[in-house]
Amino acid sequence: MDITVSLPSGQSMSLEALSGSSRVGELKSAAREYFGATFLQLVRSDGKQLEDTDLLGESLVHGDVVAAIIQEPKLAATDGAFALWSSSGVITWGHAEEGGDSSKVQDQLKAVQDIQASRLAFAALLDGGSVVTWGDPKAGGDSTEVQDALKCVQHITAAALGAFAAILFDGSVITWGRKEMGGDSSSAQQQLKQVRQIRASAGAFAAILADGSVVTWGHPVYGADSRGVRDQLIDVKDIEATGSAFAALLANGSVVTWGQAASGGDSSSVQAQLQGVQELRATLGAFVAILESSRNLVAWGIPERGGAPRNEVQELKDVQEIYTSKRSFMAILADRSVVVWGHPEDESMSDGVQLQHVQRIQASSRAFTAVFLDGSMVSWGDPADGGDSTEVQDQLVEKVHLIKASRFGHSFAAILANGRLVTWGNPHRGGDSESAERHGGKPPRSTDVGIDGTEEPPKRPTKRPQVQYRSLKHKNQRMAPASSMKVVGVPEVSAPIPRPWPLLKRFVVFSPGVVKNRRFDSMLREAWNNRTPNAEFALEPHSSPPSRVGGGRLRQGKPSK
Repeated sequence: MDITVSLPSGQSMSLEALSGSSRVGELKSAAREYFGATFLQLVRSDGKQLEDTDLLGESLVHGDVVAAIIQEPKLAATDGAFALWSSSGVITWGHAEEGGDSSKVQDQLKAVQDIQASRLAFAALLDGGSVVTWGDPKAGGDSTEVQDALKCVQHITAAALGAFAAILFDGSVITWGRKEMGGDSSSAQQQLKQVRQIRASAGAFAAILADGSVVTWGHPVYGADSRGVRDQLIDVKDIEATGSAFAALLANGSVVTWGQAASGGDSSSVQAQLQGVQELRATLGAFVAILESSRNLVAWGIPERGGAPRNEVQELKDVQEIYTSKRSFMAILADRSVVVWGHPEDESMSDGVQLQHVQRIQASSRAFTAVFLDGSMVSWGDPADGGDSTEVQDQLVEKVHLIKASRFGHSFAAILANGRLVTWGNPHRGGDSESAERHGGKPPRSTDVGIDGTEEPPKRPTKRPQVQYRSLKHKNQRMAPASSMKVVGVPEVSAPIPRPWPLLKRFVVFSPGVVKNRRFDSMLREAWNNRTPNAEFALEPHSSPPSRVGGGRLRQGKPSK
């Protein structure tokens, strides 16, 4: 068969040695190699999208011309999982219960236009306006109650604590997820007409209507009660949110705030400065406004979340962009240098990092990655949260095209210019994309055919520790914590962590011998990095009543024999 593949620009390629029994996937692989683009969709002249598993003899005839559409890949993240998508499909990996396993809905994830995420669930908007959800069913991963109403959806917004809101094409709103966090909008449904935009805090929503007014709902603790400022919410242009407060930017450049006062809901101390505001940004506990005239900053909220920047930050001018983590701000200036302020630990961790010629920044819970103008990158912060990317540096042979961090989690994912995926951070929470091969197909990795058409050998990161748990029957506890954690398969000591190995202050046991704590594995790995191979680590349980599970601290034991 002689098939021609053509880009919209007019560039084309022809293949003559294909048989009718060949698959479309083979044609696509050849097109990827020729055009140097990993994310391609092949479309027939009648508009039908060709699937990789289709037989060429059944889908095309000799002499056909097929259009190749280069797609822009995108990433979304919950606390412990990632979703990589283009219009041809979705690949997920990470913690299965937090959206890493999409196998039950894979057959529905076609022509995906957007994906939004709460901390534990994903919601995908399809081309026809329908919605597919997965992840924790209690946190918005189950939308069956409103599935029939989720038609002609225009946009989806997620509240971190487990609720979603969808704007339909007629301007109405459908919500689902945790009812108390905004998943139940029945109290506001009569007002939710001609909705233009929705913003979310951790557990509440604020909708801007076509007339510039605002409607709020959800949990009062997270900013759902805007009655005190309702008369001021006129001609609203945009809304930003911390974890429990909202700030509305009006068309005249002024700002109106409500919600938890300490978290930015009270802006009275800086109200006189909030004139001519162009943009608003937020961490979990503070806001910052960029003024239009001078591009300098005005901040308010919790000091340790960025609400009280030091003097040199307040005097900054020519701020080009503001990036945020859950507890700090990162400003890129006109000369592409970076200034970090907010949590003292984040500030100190950033002091020794050369942050010049920076293009963009992403942040996980306690780590950062900056992408430079030349496409290279650097990571810093807590190694357990992705602050150490040395294990994947040999994979970063191409420029970083797209990067995403799990903002409340512990991992990063980057797509390179050649379309390949690189991940690092906590391997159980999205830092290892090997599981993507089971949930949506094999991701583009270093084993794929490169731009030059040669097949490259696999490049695997250094093997990570695997933790084996054994339980100890403690006389004062019904359910004992894991007593001996033997770490096996760990390589030579890696780069030292920037602080002494930490104490485990608290953990929770759900069944004998199994520790269910997000920080525990990362603490153990950090401790391991500065200790002798084959060492044993043990929890020293505190005495506690039989009805409780005790706390403990992590100590190093004697090397195992």
